Amino acid sequence: MAPKRPNTAEETATARKKAKTTAARTIRIQEPSAQAGPSSVTLDSMKKLPGAIQVEKFAEARAFEIDAMHNAMQNSSEHSAQRAWQALPRHLRRRAASHDPRRVPTRLRERAKAEIDGPIRKRRHKVKKGTTTAKEFAKRQRDKSWLETHVWHAKRMIMMNMWGYRLAVKPTEKSFRPSHRAAMHGSILHDASYEGPIEVSGPLEILKLALEQCCDCQGPSPAAPRFADGSRAFNTYIYEFQTYPLALVSPASIIWQPRNSIPQKPANKIRGKGKGKATTTSGATCTPASPAAETRTLWLRCHADAFQWVFQILQRSITFALDTFNKAHPDEPSQDVEIADLRGEVNIFEIMGPQANQVLRGALRAVPRGEGEFDQFWASLKDLQTSGAVPRGMIVGFTVDDPRLRFPPKRAKPDDEAAQSQSPTFPSPALAASTIWDPDVRKKLSVPRYTQKQLDERRAKNLVPGTPLNTLRLDNRVPVLLIQRSVEPLSSSTSGTSSLASSAATSRTSSFNRTNSSNSPLTSPSTPSQPIHGWTLIFPAGWGMAFLPSLVHTGTRVAGQRERASQSFEAGVPHFPQDVPGDWTTLVQFGSHEKWWATRSMEEHARWERTPPSKRPNWLKLGTASMWIPDWWRVLGIEPPTEVFVSAQREEEVVNDANMEDAEDAEKPPWLLRGPETRQVLQRLTSVLLPAEALKSEILRLRGKRGLPPPGQDANADRNSATTIAATIPDPRNPISTADIAKADTLLQTALIQVRVQMCRRGRPGDLAAIYAVDDAERRNWARALAEKPRQPVVELPEDSDSDDEAAVEGEDRDNIGFVTTGNYSLARGEGFGFGSIALTALLKLEEQRVRCVLLTLCHLMFS
Repeated sequence: MAPKRPNTAEETATARKKAKTTAARTIRIQEPSAQAGPSSVTLDSMKKLPGAIQVEKFAEARAFEIDAMHNAMQNSSEHSAQRAWQALPRHLRRRAASHDPRRVPTRLRERAKAEIDGPIRKRRHKVKKGTTTAKEFAKRQRDKSWLETHVWHAKRMIMMNMWGYRLAVKPTEKSFRPSHRAAMHGSILHDASYEGPIEVSGPLEILKLALEQCCDCQGPSPAAPRFADGSRAFNTYIYEFQTYPLALVSPASIIWQPRNSIPQKPANKIRGKGKGKATTTSGATCTPASPAAETRTLWLRCHADAFQWVFQILQRSITFALDTFNKAHPDEPSQDVEIADLRGEVNIFEIMGPQANQVLRGALRAVPRGEGEFDQFWASLKDLQTSGAVPRGMIVGFTVDDPRLRFPPKRAKPDDEAAQSQSPTFPSPALAASTIWDPDVRKKLSVPRYTQKQLDERRAKNLVPGTPLNTLRLDNRVPVLLIQRSVEPLSSSTSGTSSLASSAATSRTSSFNRTNSSNSPLTSPSTPSQPIHGWTLIFPAGWGMAFLPSLVHTGTRVAGQRERASQSFEAGVPHFPQDVPGDWTTLVQFGSHEKWWATRSMEEHARWERTPPSKRPNWLKLGTASMWIPDWWRVLGIEPPTEVFVSAQREEEVVNDANMEDAEDAEKPPWLLRGPETRQVLQRLTSVLLPAEALKSEILRLRGKRGLPPPGQDANADRNSATTIAATIPDPRNPISTADIAKADTLLQTALIQVRVQMCRRGRPGDLAAIYAVDDAERRNWARALAEKPRQPVVELPEDSDSDDEAAVEGEDRDNIGFVTTGNYSLARGEGFGFGSIALTALLKLEEQRVRCVLLTLCHLMFS
């Protein structure tokens, strides 16, 4: 065996690096002169020192020491273990900064060049001849759309194709907890411009009738006076035309144009001509013939994935409303309704957090309106502790100067004493008036008058650097809408999330850990959710990059899709679409919920395939049926959907008993029971002997509030006609039919309801965790164990047993009643928390179990 190389200090790299570092930290000293004699400094000579010195002569005499100290400090910093790009704060770091010195600030570029080995290649994006950068960007948007702030987000966020857009998912830096703290104690901004509004204009009576055909039947009407005057925003859910409570489509927000705003010009006009027909024309809006036909305008915002679906539903509802109105008023002229797609015409920013008021007040400068109501609101905005102090959904319209004129802005500082003495501001149509409703104003402002280069040239002429620019007459004034936004669960009296049953359920996550959860805790009430308040800022298109830098420069963090979903999770609100099932349209085409889980299942399955077999769970051995997507069909005990092929040319079928029986056996999709009146409906179901009939009567009562026709009957058809009989037969291509509501048993069997999952012990529920029901004996064991020893395990396994195998197979013999759609450790609650959905029949059984256990306990106490 050859001898090892001698490990001398001169040959090791560690020693060479240590010697280099020591030399860099050594301060040079001036060698004493040969003519200099020994020092003869005494105490008597020090007393004769002058009381003052000449700085120039003293510095010249000590030039060597000063230069040596300066060089030592510079060499020590250059030879530190930290590189140039690592000296930057995290929000200024870039991915290419380690090999491209142009990616670091100017003051560190020389140091970055010295740290890079080899020549620096100057990379430049090659543009083909005959094209421009704008054309190349347009070419990259053929299969997707970019927001105005796309380039800014792409440098700092992880981007992904979602819902036809290229959207930011999460920041590249580690910012999960900082983003949560910003939403709870600071401010955080999200660009939601992909949720473009739909504009509908027409007579108020027709718009009210059209919205009632597709909006949630629970709660107030979308055309209630408190919303129709334009002072408040109305939040609801859109359903398929006249199919409530089936076929949930998307959440929606509706705002009405105040009556004193500038009137709209026509866009696309739907004119009712006969039953069930509509044509799109262009022309001037006809003058309303009666006060009931007052022309109004509204904007409806929905989820980006369901935009086309909602647009078609509105067209169908408007056609129905026009036909109904024209038949009810045959002597009046025919009325018209205009519907337009405003995607790309407005930008929408969501600024959440208690400091959102100070951010808006510091970044924007409002143009004085000369009205005491708005001036009072704008003056008191910076002193509000949170936007939750103003009425929910309040709308404020005003005009601001170009935000670039005051860049860089400063966050406004609140005055606690002034906040206590200020009077509250209430919503009003005058306060909500804005010129942003006028399409001519939006078109005129689509391109800013001055570019950033021109503004920089004006700023360079200022005598004092950093002073804001004065507003000139030709500078743009931008109209905006400010809408109060709250992410909070419904109140306890109108909660749409069920916590009625207090029976325990068992949840088993994919990591084989046996965890126990309940719809509501057995010993103590659930931790209350902390709402998150903020503002929705709407302004014309073309000004995205004018507003974003000013808002971000105030210290506001920027959120992606992950942070937006986290806000809903921490506030205790189910997030659409992953937490809201029940949006099935046909047997072969699903809604946003199924699409979202299908996309995620492909990613999770691909990650599982890449994992070695010894490091991944064996789902086949464990007997897990739903690994990647929640199987609501299995939970409800109904047949899953199967693809149905229908011939393009089919003969007319005769309605007979055989066809009726085949239609009744068709697969029925699940639906979700939700809304502000859900708790009252559940209390009614648990107090009767026939919950199916009670559920049917409640659904019919809610449909009657909006004037919807009885199940299986067309509102414009004769009861004895063949059309009515055919309407009761579900089409096998589309199982969503109002005839399903008439069947009480089917309605109850296919119903889902949302629940909150809270852990009885330590741990946290995971996504896709299965929820199982427990028997009476185990429920009593849990209740007794939690009352006696809250921190101890309920069941102690023998030492010779395999805990993993037992925990894995324990839940297979039980009834799977639901799934957890979103589960994680809640930073706001300090414990595990999750959202899920279970079968409504299972919830009723859990309530019966709770009552039964309470009665048994009382009997035991009475006779013991």
